[in-house]
Amino acid sequence: MNTSKKWKLKGPKIVVEPPGPKSKKILARKEKCVTDGIRIGLPTALDVAEGPFMRDVDGNVFLDFTVGIGVHNCGHRPEAMVKACKDQLDKFIHICVMVSPYESYIKLAEEMSKIMPGKLEKSIFLNSGSEAIENALKIARSYTKKKWIVSYKTSFHGRTFMDISLTGKEKP
Repeated sequence: MNTSKKWKLKGPKIVVEPPGPKSKKILARKEKCVTDGIRIGLPTALDVAEGPFMRDVDGNVFLDFTVGIGVHNCGHRPEAMVKACKDQLDKFIHICVMVSPYESYIKLAEEMSKIMPGKLEKSIFLNSGSEAIENALKIARSYTKKKWIVSYKTSFHGRTFMDISLTGKEKP
């Protein structure tokens, strides 16, 4: 991956104290149509993100320490990923592997097999950490034949029903 790219976004930079006027309008609209179960950590409305930076609709540029809650640790919109996504979109958006396997899925699973420790040879690719945790719990219960799982009171495992049952939070 090319890490020498010059980012168009420069920052961090505060143009107007957040939330700015444009963000306030969007946040007010959010209050009317998005459930309170979805909380925001940054009181602004984002417009674009690139590399380590995020810009809001008012022109403020922030350094992104959350990386999409940990899902894009390569930064926002790295060229190699954007190209790979566009190439895939030219073929198809999504085919469930349970319907029919496809080359790129199998190729990724083969690559994972090469770097997995020990005798781990098979992979499953899921949509979220919640799905991954839930599947890991199902596998653990199946393998051990035990029905109890121990978790810490202050833990967070995800938002699916099984994950929430292990999570120490009072509210999801």
